Amino acid sequence: MNYIKKLCILKQLASGFAADGKKVSALLTAESFAGRLTLTLAMIGFAPLSSGRYRLLVCDEHGARESFEIPSPAGLTVKKASELDISDGFGCVVCFAGNKITPVAFGKCGDRTYDVKKMCASLDAEES
Repeated sequence: MNYIKKLCILKQLASGFAADGKKVSALLTAESFAGRLTLTLAMIGFAPLSSGRYRLLVCDEHGARESFEIPSPAGLTVKKASELDISDGFGCVVCFAGNKITPVAFGKCGDRTYDVKKMCASLDAEES
């Protein structure tokens, strides 16, 4: 059982979600040990929402995915048993869930290319 820790920087994809009109970003720290996953998301510059909510989707390079509600514009910390294998890398997207799913920030670790539209579509399917 190996301890794995990876950092991922998420960069803005859509404007209109910043508290100060500048660009938003985020830092995701992912740790895995003995089947337990710990995710810490620090959101930078995100505005509080009057409606809708922020959601996080993390996909590993093997197709496994986990999604989480983000309780505040500051971020979240999650510790849980998970099938995600972050050893080869992962992609993550913060989306705004309102009338539709809008990708706000995206980042990845590793060499794989991730389709943000497909990631958002999977969140949209969860919402339905």
